[in-house]
Amino acid sequence: MLRFEDLALDFDLARCKSCGAMYLWEDRASLSGSGNNDETTLRPLGCEQTIVRELLRAADEPAAPARVIDAAFAQVEWSLLRALLQRMAIRDRPAIAAMLDALIDKLYSNPPRNDTDILTSYVGWSHERAQHVLERICSIERATTHAVDRVLAHCRQTLARARA
Repeated sequence: MLRFEDLALDFDLARCKSCGAMYLWEDRASLSGSGNNDETTLRPLGCEQTIVRELLRAADEPAAPARVIDAAFAQVEWSLLRALLQRMAIRDRPAIAAMLDALIDKLYSNPPRNDTDILTSYVGWSHERAQHVLERICSIERATTHAVDRVLAHCRQTLARARA
């Protein structure tokens, strides 16, 4: 029996309740003139399973070091990683807070990873989190990227709303 994580409408992470094996479930919609040609697949996670486990564990024990984030960005398919981190940003903010420096560092990578929605979801409309992220980014002495500018704009907007 599989337990699903409810990550997205068209794909999800499933875990076997008895053995703990992880699977990626995908539903690819394909409508044609002759009818519905949807394709649903369930494939076992390979080497990325270990890093996904560490990320999920970080939600319970918010102490994920930068190496976990680096390994996740290197090994896990982007759509799955983005969905996992997005869910954590909304539901498990302490876990994302522990990963904050590593996630901010990814905004400066070349090419930059589009993880701005993860950080802006973490900030939400919290004055405290906005101030914290703003201070962390401003303490980095690097040229800004478009991704960094988007996160900064969200933080400044959140702070302006709090003052109004």
